[in-house]
Amino acid sequence: MRFTWSNAYSTGVQTIDLQHQALMAIINDLHDCCARGAPPGELRPIMQRLAHYTVFHFRAEEALMGKAVLPIDWHTEHLAGHRAFTDAVQQYLDRSEDMTPEDAEKLQAYLVEWLKKHILEADKTLGKFLMQQALHSDAFDDRR
Repeated sequence: MRFTWSNAYSTGVQTIDLQHQALMAIINDLHDCCARGAPPGELRPIMQRLAHYTVFHFRAEEALMGKAVLPIDWHTEHLAGHRAFTDAVQQYLDRSEDMTPEDAEKLQAYLVEWLKKHILEADKTLGKFLMQQALHSDAFDDRR
């Protein structure tokens, strides 16, 4: 299943939204690779990009979180979600050379569902916190 951006995923924070779109593009590359029956060796470079970009994105998001006043339990849970996802991606990367088409399909489904849920629940809430505290996207535009 391809992952298509819509305004429903918008957090209101441009930097986060652009990074989510980049993550979706990588997940879609994985989907396309699986759909054409590519051998496991072709999955590895995509998995490496995903692993690297995930770390980049979570660091950027966590830097924004560090500038905001957030409920401690929510903050802790959000960080734990990041760690769990990063660990899962790394585990799949470690096995990517031996990944079967079924494994790749499970991975792609997991990535889509996890990211959808994380964006719609945790990251949209983060966006609200940032907007309420006037810590909006212009203040965190990473192109400056």
